[in-house]
Amino acid sequence: MDLDKIRDAGREIYKTARKKKMLSSCHGMWVGVVDGHEQVTSPYCKCPYCKTRTVTKKNGQKELQYYHQYTAFILAGPKISFILDIEPVLPGEGEISSAYRLLERVLREYPKAFSVVIGDGLYLKETVFNLLKKHHKYAISVLKEERRQLFEEANSLSLLSEPKRYREANTEYRVWDHSISGCWDGYGEDVRVIVSEEVTTRRVHKRKGGGFENIVERANWMWVTNLPYSPQDKLDDLKNTVEICHSA
Repeated sequence: MDLDKIRDAGREIYKTARKKKMLSSCHGMWVGVVDGHEQVTSPYCKCPYCKTRTVTKKNGQKELQYYHQYTAFILAGPKISFILDIEPVLPGEGEISSAYRLLERVLREYPKAFSVVIGDGLYLKETVFNLLKKHHKYAISVLKEERRQLFEEANSLSLLSEPKRYREANTEYRVWDHSISGCWDGYGEDVRVIVSEEVTTRRVHKRKGGGFENIVERANWMWVTNLPYSPQDKLDDLKNTVEICHSA
């Protein structure tokens, strides 16, 4: 794949969409999403840019597999989302190394295209947060249990405080918004940890026929962000922040 051609296409889409005012913000913020993607998997075709891994087949036989992996930067919006830039994950390196090069380039070439970057738990790195902060951008990352200090502190604070409760469409939310300091080595700033317990009720056809039934789906989310904390405790601000976190 000619990555420069893909980057040129993203650049042209962005210029045209901006010129024709096709772009719109996500709940008041311009959002970029960074994520890893895997392409071109093969047990026999390979090139100098292939990564390798050993997979076990159903019969127990082990097989060497070749594949390509990329990080993509997606400009996200309620009306239109598209890949703005792409960067390969080279053999012998991880997704974060590729994403760092990608972020450096989009920060340089599209300084006004986005104001916040969202990533999964892999991007909860001080190097990523510090790079974005240096360019006056905010970061949001999913918080998983691997970050024990932040995870346990957020859980402890949630047990000691009442959540904000609200309903949007078929989903009921219980949300905590904690300002935490001193629990993230390497990143010397306070961060917010947002905890969202969500219960969605959906009406579906019964599997065996004969009408409808309601099913309940539960989801628990935790995010870390350096978005400004609102001490005024405004529910609308918190609802908006949760929607931005979900926009990835």
